[in-house]
Amino acid sequence: MPSRPPLVAAGLIMLRRTASRRTDGSQEPAPEEARMNQVGERPEFSTAQVWLRSALIVIYFVVASVMIPSRVIEAGFLSSSPGDLFSDDTWDIIRSLIGSGVWLAAFGLGVWGLRRLQQRDVI
Repeated sequence: MPSRPPLVAAGLIMLRRTASRRTDGSQEPAPEEARMNQVGERPEFSTAQVWLRSALIVIYFVVASVMIPSRVIEAGFLSSSPGDLFSDDTWDIIRSLIGSGVWLAAFGLGVWGLRRLQQRDVI
């Protein structure tokens, strides 16, 4: 069964609660609703775990989106243009594009990784 977004799951639970009302006004949860609540529960984290996971996420994004692209742009093999092939202005644009590509790849990998960790209930 594919996972549902939280709002959709909450909406389905509310619909089931409305449908499971008895004529005397009392409510009794349907067996499907009880099962859905158990499956849809998220693990609880302690305060220390939350801070540690948050710190690791921030550190990753600082290193991946600031330090690594900066090191790539300042690398020795990109510091000067290769011979007379490119002018200095063109080479600066190429270096900037390479740095932007590294940044985009690192950022995309981080967002993808966050989504995967969320799907596995790690974060």
